[in-house]
Amino acid sequence: MKERLRLIDTVRGLTILSMIAFHACWDMVYFGMGLTEKELYSPAAYVWQQSICWSFILLSGFCFSYSKKPVKRGLMALGGGILITVVTVTMVPDAADIFGVLILIGSSILITALTDRFICKSRASYIIGLVTSVLLFVLMRNVNVGTFGFEGLAFGRVPKVLYHGYFMTYLGFCDPDFVSTDYFSLIPWLFLFLTGYFTNKLMNRKEFDIPPFKKGIPAVEFLGRHSLLIYMLHQVVLFGVFYLISLAV
Repeated sequence: MKERLRLIDTVRGLTILSMIAFHACWDMVYFGMGLTEKELYSPAAYVWQQSICWSFILLSGFCFSYSKKPVKRGLMALGGGILITVVTVTMVPDAADIFGVLILIGSSILITALTDRFICKSRASYIIGLVTSVLLFVLMRNVNVGTFGFEGLAFGRVPKVLYHGYFMTYLGFCDPDFVSTDYFSLIPWLFLFLTGYFTNKLMNRKEFDIPPFKKGIPAVEFLGRHSLLIYMLHQVVLFGVFYLISLAV
């Protein structure tokens, strides 16, 4: 469908605004400006942070089918994530961003682009794909910390031998010495991306013709349409602003 879904752009734009606000709070903690680490890592803040990343990843998977050049889009996201890693490791090593959300989304787009042609184009296969993706996400949600399970629920331990090195960390088996301010591994988050992908596949094209999908908030839609660029630039701007404020106070 050539016409943009304004509602989707608006929701993504609202997610971007929420992310900017959260990162502003992170900067306030980093520069000691009124917020504490205890407040930033409180249960309420965790729910806020999770609402941002869940929305961002789900929408990325949902919108996969609208990209005419998914490989190019995936490479752009992956390249942006690598650039952020290089810049943060070089400029602010104590706040390095390694295997961040853009690397995850770029990798997920490329994997989906390579496998999309082999997926049976039937409603039954899409239902199976959706259910499998949801179940795998729930089962693997805690794999970063060494267990199978979802949040407070643990179904068993993952073999410790897997948790070694950068490649295994990229996959989801986080090395004990690994540190990053923004860590989104392929497992479990690829399964959340695929949840969005299969949800879109199951929706009838006529369902997108209803008025809600064609309405949005223009200013917020703009943010949603340019989410990659804004993601890459917003923290640079925020960090610079708070740095200048810290020099003045």
